Amino acid sequence: MSAPQRELLTALYSPHTELELSLLRSRLDAEDIPYTVTNDHFGSLYIGVQIESFNRRWILVADSALPQAQAVLHDFLARQKQPTSTLSQPTYSWWDKLRTILEVVLLGWMVPRRRPPVSAELMTYTVQFDHQQHLFIATTSGSLTAQGMTDLGQTLLQQPQWQPGMPVIFDHRHLTFISTAVEELDEIRDFHRNHQDQIGNGKSAFVVGADRVDAWLELWQQGNKILSDHRTAVFAELDEAQDWIRQTA
Repeated sequence: MSAPQRELLTALYSPHTELELSLLRSRLDAEDIPYTVTNDHFGSLYIGVQIESFNRRWILVADSALPQAQAVLHDFLARQKQPTSTLSQPTYSWWDKLRTILEVVLLGWMVPRRRPPVSAELMTYTVQFDHQQHLFIATTSGSLTAQGMTDLGQTLLQQPQWQPGMPVIFDHRHLTFISTAVEELDEIRDFHRNHQDQIGNGKSAFVVGADRVDAWLELWQQGNKILSDHRTAVFAELDEAQDWIRQTA
């Protein structure tokens, strides 16, 4: 369902594959949500590595239907994820178990069987512009990565409402960051340094949940710090971040 003309559009999601795009189209059409896809036909011709402004496609949704579209997206992404127990717990066949016992009893040694690799969840995000408060809210999930955060930063800077110094609330309550490497943090900081003029000296509020504020602060004590007048703060809940953003001082 195409988005009606003259209505403001907001970037919802950038599909990673042709199949993912097709499935999301079906879900949005089923809910009668107005949307459009940027770079649609050209992007279908080049389905390899996704490159911004070349073959990457974005689903844009009418602002009036954004909350409904975000609910559809979150449900869609949740259904794509595998249960964490299947990723973290090794599984062995009866032959693997029997062979291990025979090796120990008869030979006095054993060769560990290969375990399935542990996969990190893909970082995903949505971006919403709050016209009433004149700020952006970026909602993330999955695992914190430099690629995910720089993609998010590019998305924010490309929004038609973006101006240097605009406030942003990053809702990271569903983001995993406990295993993020220092190198990833430095890449995120490099993006900020390279786009300082576009970002400006505004406010960024990070919402991470009640029990994770200290862990977030400890994480960002690592690596090379940024010298900037851009103000940041970390909060447990969204309403706390909104109150801080509204403060003019």
